[in-house]
Amino acid sequence: MFKSIKNAASNCGLAIRHDWRAQLIVLTATIALVVTAAVWIAFPTARDATTFGGAVFASWLSSLGFFILTGLILSFVTIARPDQELFETRARNLFKRQSGPHIDYIVNRMHEVLEPYCEEISRLVTVTQYDPEEKLFFLHVDTTMTFRSFLVDIPSTLDSTVAYLSATPAPDGRERNCLGHLRMSGETVYEHEEFDDSIEKKFTIKVPQYDKCPVEYRLSYWIKAEEEPNRQRARRFTRSMKVRIRNQLTSKTIKVTFPSNNSLDQMLKAGDEKEIVNLAEIKPGTGEATYDFRLAIG
Repeated sequence: MFKSIKNAASNCGLAIRHDWRAQLIVLTATIALVVTAAVWIAFPTARDATTFGGAVFASWLSSLGFFILTGLILSFVTIARPDQELFETRARNLFKRQSGPHIDYIVNRMHEVLEPYCEEISRLVTVTQYDPEEKLFFLHVDTTMTFRSFLVDIPSTLDSTVAYLSATPAPDGRERNCLGHLRMSGETVYEHEEFDDSIEKKFTIKVPQYDKCPVEYRLSYWIKAEEEPNRQRARRFTRSMKVRIRNQLTSKTIKVTFPSNNSLDQMLKAGDEKEIVNLAEIKPGTGEATYDFRLAIG
């Protein structure tokens, strides 16, 4: 019962802050109280119920009291804002306020189904080395992802993985493939770790109420020029995905090719940086790569 009263009070507070109708009701009641107080102070005879004026004023007071006690409550009920209710209340409204273990089950399942979505993926691919004998590029790939909850007023979690599989081993005497770091909301989850052909790190994304969860990581690895794909698949709904590439080789030009669409091919001279992917509103589960490009010496 106390929880219901608390929720009702919270909803009234939200209505007063955000709904012009509630604000008008409060303003009207405030003006009526101010006028009543002014009459009480300015006309002492109004306090004497044995006079005609006093009887009228007493009737006014009783009407005002009745309005405040009942009218305001009924007014706020009629302008209820279901969208401001707690998630569980909103979910149960979908099922016409039914109750029982089966309803409890499906409401709990809705928490699981409504996983966070990815608001933005931003990726910078920096080419720092080229081995002409092995025809291999060495890349630093810095990725920043921002996650939000579909329901902003409840916290949500999601099990996720950063992985790189079937990697090309480093040439003899060269820098090894590695995970530089993985941070979530500014806190380090994984530190530097080298690998040869694969790495996989699991972590749990935690999106707080009314907030977002940024995840950033760096992978550094070797890829085969001309033939090894650089691709990404959307694993959850993603509102924006952008990829930039930076050529930090001393003098060589890099050619970026897209096997599925040659019109997107680009050339980057030494020192150049260009955006090569800019996608929006990406749905998961298609089975196809969101993007796929190759690198070669131009």
